[in-house]
Amino acid sequence: ERLAGQPRGNERWFAALNEILKRSAMACYPDQYPQTLSGEQWTAFLIDTWPDNQEPPRALLACMVRASWQPDTPCPADEALAVARFWIRRQSC
Repeated sequence: ERLAGQPRGNERWFAALNEILKRSAMACYPDQYPQTLSGEQWTAFLIDTWPDNQEPPRALLACMVRASWQPDTPCPADEALAVARFWIRRQSC
């Protein structure tokens, strides 16, 4: 929720969004060491742990991760925030 009121869409915002996801992942999957993952490995982790047996939004997850370190990556911030909220709220930990 702390990101909701901040200016969206820049590299710092996406880095903060990914940090929030990683903190949640560390709480839910400590034995998988999600804090060590980045790039494609982090994207694959988010896809593999996508909740509710639904098809994950692979392209959006990939652009969310990429936008945290590649500033010119076009990624819809509102959709990214909604996806992050969904992932966090649906984890069973």
